[in-house]
Amino acid sequence: MAYGKTPDNDGLERRMVDLGRVPVTSELAKLRALCIAATNTIARSVWPNSILDDMPSGKQLDKEMAKVQSAQRGTLNAVWAEKCRLTAKDAVIEQHERAIKCLFGKFKHLDSVGDHPLANGTRRLLNFPEEWSSKLSDTDVAALSDLAKGMNCAGVIELFRKVRLGQVTSLPPLHVQALTAMLDIVEERYGCPEWKTDGSVTQLHLDYRCLPGGRVTQDALLAALNAAIPEFPKTSVETKLSGESRFATTIPLLVSGVVAYGRPLMFRATLLPAVLKGLICDVAQPVRFTSLVLEIDEFKAAVKGVLTQRPKPYALEDATHTVGDDFGYVNTSAMAVMKVGAPLDPEFFITAAKWDKEEARAYLESHVHDGEPVEVELHDGQDFLAAINAHAMHVDALRSEIDHIYNRFHRIKHEVCRIIGVPVDTLLDFGMDAGNNKRLSELLAKLPMLLKQANHLKAIRRGVYRSVDGIKRSWFGWLANRKAKLALKYHAAVIRENLTIVAKEKNKPGYFGRTYNKMSNNGAKGQYLRMASAKLRWFGIPERTVPSYHTSSTDVRFAVVDKRQRKTQDRFVAKKDKRVWQADLHAGGVLALYPQLRPLRTTTDVSLTV
Repeated sequence: MAYGKTPDNDGLERRMVDLGRVPVTSELAKLRALCIAATNTIARSVWPNSILDDMPSGKQLDKEMAKVQSAQRGTLNAVWAEKCRLTAKDAVIEQHERAIKCLFGKFKHLDSVGDHPLANGTRRLLNFPEEWSSKLSDTDVAALSDLAKGMNCAGVIELFRKVRLGQVTSLPPLHVQALTAMLDIVEERYGCPEWKTDGSVTQLHLDYRCLPGGRVTQDALLAALNAAIPEFPKTSVETKLSGESRFATTIPLLVSGVVAYGRPLMFRATLLPAVLKGLICDVAQPVRFTSLVLEIDEFKAAVKGVLTQRPKPYALEDATHTVGDDFGYVNTSAMAVMKVGAPLDPEFFITAAKWDKEEARAYLESHVHDGEPVEVELHDGQDFLAAINAHAMHVDALRSEIDHIYNRFHRIKHEVCRIIGVPVDTLLDFGMDAGNNKRLSELLAKLPMLLKQANHLKAIRRGVYRSVDGIKRSWFGWLANRKAKLALKYHAAVIRENLTIVAKEKNKPGYFGRTYNKMSNNGAKGQYLRMASAKLRWFGIPERTVPSYHTSSTDVRFAVVDKRQRKTQDRFVAKKDKRVWQADLHAGGVLALYPQLRPLRTTTDVSLTV
């Protein structure tokens, strides 16, 4: 929403720029509360009773949501109600897709077990509620795994629909109950999206309909902001930000009121030159503000501008240096800058992308280079990993507490079902009349309390995950900036591995368990690469990938590929002359030299180049 409805493949790059913050007033708090309530109402109006039900699509979904949007008239300004509808629409579609993918993934990997057994020594089945680890034997799990083989997503969803309706007769009752339990935990996790008032940020795209005066006002605001941006070309960033441009530009901003014809909201959009300094460089094309955004949380409201440009990267052949970036664990990023002897060949990267492990090895064992790095940067990720590990331990503790609560809940439920004489899988009404049975009354009172405790712990766990995501964003964003600045400094092309595996294996040093693995690595590769690639595209820096095979175990001076050269996690010792490097920086250097290696012709030729 912040970037409007412009398609992602339009060739434009975008950045958000902070234009000022103010404390939340009563009117802003009311607008935020009404938007949250409206978004929740619109989302619930189209959310299916079960994730197995099909979502309305296309115009039908818009039609159903528009009815609820219209009901907000008199309570919320129509322009804000429409923003709520668009937010709700994207969220429910994404949530439903994630639920289906989660169910499909759990079913296809239902035999996955945890790193540590349960307290009673039983192996833990990760994709079932904990009690099913004891109920399902290895034979049961094997039978269900055989059922899952060869089934596509549509077939899995159809199977679960029949399970829900009790139409599956080909499976034992125990297996049907296990699949029902799997479906229940997915539906519990992926319910209707909900926007809460605490800790959330309400983001509203300020198009012309949100501004008194419409398009004329919007055009005038954007023109005033763009007038404050230094013109291109200039000789340097400092020149662009010198003279009058060093002063802040402040523009009054009126925004539509909370309700129709209500008093407009007033802000001041302030453009600081220091904010632009990190977004403007010599190779960039002219940047322009194209839209505005209002973000409101519990304590402050921020006006932000969307800065847009259509970058034109300098040609790969024009790069005078290469920056090799090795992504790792202990050292998140090791960068090495190498001078380019001859223009880089774009076709090389197309060919190398198709190499398998043996082809990559053959290339490295038949090509050499004796280049030395012009500059290196090693970014130690120990503090980052330690912070992730602390949060992972917290999540493990919370998971254990939640499991204990659910175990107790199921024991009490089974006792209640025994007392009232119904099957243990019967849905209970916590408000049922217990009559004179004191024991039943006490048990019924405990069930909602246990669920409340579990939900409270889950909320804390979600907060931990948000904290981890914030740590990753901050660390990876800083690394992306460092890589871009290094490439700009040397007019370089960035060469990185085509990473395929990020998760730490059990037999590797530093493995702390599945939770740590999940929190530190799930999405880490993609998150870092997306941030870095977006930053490089913004500045027009060419980026290419090469196969990751053997890059950490190769001495390119002698074309020697040998894992034993990687003596420890931190040391690379050359097999031929025993020269020692910091291992990650050496890998970065290999990446930087990868497209520059020259054929190894004779032993004499190699000795002359070293």
